[in-house]
Amino acid sequence: MRKCINLSVIGIVAAMIVIASPLASAVVMVPLIAGQFMDVGSVTVDDDGEFLYVKFVVNEGVELIETHVYVGQGEPESSAPGRFPYKNQGDSYKIPLGDLSGTIYIAAHAVVDLSQVCVDCIPFHATLRAYCPGFLGYLDVEINDSPMQKAWCVDTDHLINCYEIQKLYGDVIGYSSYSPEGAALIDIPENIGALNYLLNHDDGYEINDIQRAIWGLIDDFPEQGLLYDYFGDNEWKPNQFYHPDIVNALVNEALENNDYIPECGDIYAVVVKILNVAVEKQIIVIECNVPCGEETAWGDGYRFGKKKNWAMCFEYIIGQ
Repeated sequence: MRKCINLSVIGIVAAMIVIASPLASAVVMVPLIAGQFMDVGSVTVDDDGEFLYVKFVVNEGVELIETHVYVGQGEPESSAPGRFPYKNQGDSYKIPLGDLSGTIYIAAHAVVDLSQVCVDCIPFHATLRAYCPGFLGYLDVEINDSPMQKAWCVDTDHLINCYEIQKLYGDVIGYSSYSPEGAALIDIPENIGALNYLLNHDDGYEINDIQRAIWGLIDDFPEQGLLYDYFGDNEWKPNQFYHPDIVNALVNEALENNDYIPECGDIYAVVVKILNVAVEKQIIVIECNVPCGEETAWGDGYRFGKKKNWAMCFEYIIGQ
């Protein structure tokens, strides 16, 4: 099952926010990341020289089920949260510093319930790597080195160069297609429901037909997407590898269901824009699943441990 972005406000992945405090050490805040790149809240850390204070805060609609915390002079030896020395104390921990000093390592793990998270309140910042398998406008993408996900072009005015294969874009932002921010990136936002209906009812159809139908629904110049640079030499030629009758049927059925809203486990479109590039890049939508049920979450930092999982820890300087 494809899993995707969090439905809430996001901080830049791997960034820390430092808030000055006149009474104690500065508060360090890192995003709480569920499902590898869903921002579901934050973890704040500070100390008073005697105790370390760790607090979990979750976004609206997110329920905190379990918490586990590791604190030490080095990285955790195990990424299994059940082996962490501090656990299930709710959302707040008061941990004696003892002999700890200088730079310490913190792993903050949680289990969260996303059943009540809405589909229209998303932003996330992340990295993106695009792969072009050779279909009309279609891409495979990795968000933060996660498993491959399906993506579609929704912007025929700009390009993602398939000849820069596997290029890593270091800063992208994604919005739910149902949010005002996501709708603002699409030419025909009034057809968002139809787009999401199509993505949930496209089994058995060829990729080129689906892509052409997407352009027909939400791009104001879909014919431009039919010009294809086959050899990367700026010699643009018509791409006729789609079936007009099938495309028209897909578009008409989707428009008849333009009031569609995906539910738990369904696919919804996340609109993604690449930031901080010299030449504006193509807007794409990524297929994600509406969150539901429990997810594991970590305070954002860097991955540790020998096992191939995404457990994360971050550094904190006592008394900073």
